[in-house]
Amino acid sequence: MNAGANPHVINHDGLKPLDLASDNDITYFLGMCMLPVAVCAERCEWREVKRRLRARQISDINASFGENGWSLLTFATLHHQVDIATLLVRYKHIDVNFANRADGTTALHEAAAQSHVELVKLLLSAGADTSQRNAAGQVAYDVATSPDVQNLLIESTVAGFNTPTDVQTCAHCTYVNPATHVACQICGLDLNPEAKKTSNVDELLERIHALEEANLCAICQEYVKDTVFGCGHETCATCAAKLTECPHCRILIVTRIRRYI
Repeated sequence: MNAGANPHVINHDGLKPLDLASDNDITYFLGMCMLPVAVCAERCEWREVKRRLRARQISDINASFGENGWSLLTFATLHHQVDIATLLVRYKHIDVNFANRADGTTALHEAAAQSHVELVKLLLSAGADTSQRNAAGQVAYDVATSPDVQNLLIESTVAGFNTPTDVQTCAHCTYVNPATHVACQICGLDLNPEAKKTSNVDELLERIHALEEANLCAICQEYVKDTVFGCGHETCATCAAKLTECPHCRILIVTRIRRYI
C-alpha cells in the first residue's frame, strides 16, 4: 500500500483484496485503505491517516470535509494530534492558514482555544498568521485561554512586525536589498550562500526519512521489520505471530526467522 497499490483492483474472479483477506488485522487494514482519508480522520483512524501522510498518498492536502469544512490540519489540531500536525506542516503545498468553511477558524485558532502550547509553537514555526481573523472577527489571541499561549502569540506578532519580510540584509556590507534579489546591489556577493547547503541537507533528511519508513512493518506501520518468512518477505514480530499466510505472496508460513537489529 505504501508503494501505491490500489485496494480497489478486481481480479479475474471479480474479487478485491479485501474479499480474499482471511486475517482480521489485514481485513481491517484493507478496509481502512479503501476509505477516503477524510473519513478515516472523522473516524479518528489516525494510524491510517499517518500512514498515508508518510507515504505521500494524499493528492489534495488542503481539501475541506465534514459539516464545518475542516482541513486535515484544522481537524487534527482540534483533536490534539501533534504527530499528524507535524507531518502535515511538512507536506508539500500545505496551507497552514486554511480557514474552516463554517466559522473561519484556522488551526492556530483551534490550538490557541484549547491551550495546546506544543501545537501553537508548531504552527507558528510553520508560518501561521497570528493576524488572521475568524468569522467572528477574532484573531488567535482573542480565543486563547492560557497565558502561556497568549505570550507566545504576542511574541510571534512582535517578531513579525520587527522583521520585514520584503527585504534582506547583505552579510558582507550590510546593505539592505529587496528580498527578490539574489546578489547584493552594492558588493555583488550572494545574499543567500547557505541556500544550496540547506537544500542539500533537506534532501538528505528526506532520503533518511524514506529509508526509515521502508524499514517499518507494512501491516502495523509502527514496529521495525524483524521477522523473515520462508518466502523471504518480512514483518514485525508482533504481526508475524498472528499470521498464517504471508501477506505479500499468500504462501503458507512454515518458518519464522527472527533477526535482531
